[in-house]
Amino acid sequence: MTTEKISSIIESVLFVSSESMNIKDIKSIFAESGEAEIGISDIINAVSHLKSKYSREDSGLSLISADGCYRIVARADNNEYVEKILIKTKKKSLSQAALEVLSIIAYRQPVTKVEIDEIRGVKSDSAISNLYDNGLIYESGRLDKIGKPILYSTTEKFLVEFGITSLSELPENTDEDSRPTQINIGEEYGK
Repeated sequence: MTTEKISSIIESVLFVSSESMNIKDIKSIFAESGEAEIGISDIINAVSHLKSKYSREDSGLSLISADGCYRIVARADNNEYVEKILIKTKKKSLSQAALEVLSIIAYRQPVTKVEIDEIRGVKSDSAISNLYDNGLIYESGRLDKIGKPILYSTTEKFLVEFGITSLSELPENTDEDSRPTQINIGEEYGK
């Protein structure tokens, strides 16, 4: 395999990887793909090829190295332009349903999807998925009951995004009448 092809593969792997990778990590990817003959020296040459490719002024990307790990990032002198898209991404707001689900999880965590659905009175699959994808909630375990339902809790990102340092800073609701009433199957409402 040519240095250019190895370089191309490494570039793709680093581009899609959410974390930095060292030479051994990269080598293991080649080995897992049936390319065990690709050695460390081949990878070092390919990484060097990538560095020279990204050092050109017309490249929008950079290959950075820290503690023997590599990562592809946006070129530093393009930051003012990159920030514009990042700010737009951060400004995406949550739907009313997602906010409802998030508040239920924040106050009652750990909580199952069934409990969330009962409180809201509607299905919450989409809102839970959206919150999970945005890193605001996580699967904190499983309930020890039939079917082992997933328990959801809020993440550290939730605290950061909402500007609080702990769940104890959530506003308290002392009005008992405003709390949702859970109705068990077979009960009639209001009795």
